[in-house]
Amino acid sequence: MKFLFFRSTWGMETPSLGDALIRIKQGGFDGVELGVPDTEAACLEAKRRCDDLGLLVVVQQWTAGRDNREHSASFEAQYRRALLLNPVRVNSHTGKDHYSLEQNLEVFDRATALEHQEGVPVVHETHRRCWRINLSSWGRPWPIVTTYMRGLDFHRGRRYRTPVLLNG
Repeated sequence: MKFLFFRSTWGMETPSLGDALIRIKQGGFDGVELGVPDTEAACLEAKRRCDDLGLLVVVQQWTAGRDNREHSASFEAQYRRALLLNPVRVNSHTGKDHYSLEQNLEVFDRATALEHQEGVPVVHETHRRCWRINLSSWGRPWPIVTTYMRGLDFHRGRRYRTPVLLNG
């Protein structure tokens, strides 16, 4: 196993993505976590910049919509754009806590199907200390990890390197 260290662009005060990536590389990080760009062209430009610096990529996305079907569609659209960056994984803020079990299952089933189809792992992040949905009790073998990663990154105003563990 090998530990890799990623730095998120979230919260960085830099004039451009290019400047942020240079700072991340100079900081000794193996990769960057960045929000999925809005267009294919922007995805390809971000990939070029990361490749030029030798940075691996974790893509972050946030699903949106008025209901679970729109959240499923939002997940898919962003995930497909994320694939253009050749990420080691996608970190997704997926669905809503207030959805029913069946509504959440629809969103997560679609996300899981895409993950298996395309082969890029997905982790589903929450800032809450727990989800109101209990994934382990559903009896489905999803590779879902809930994290409190952002809270750790900014705990008491200090930055921490966030390790990503890869098999290999």
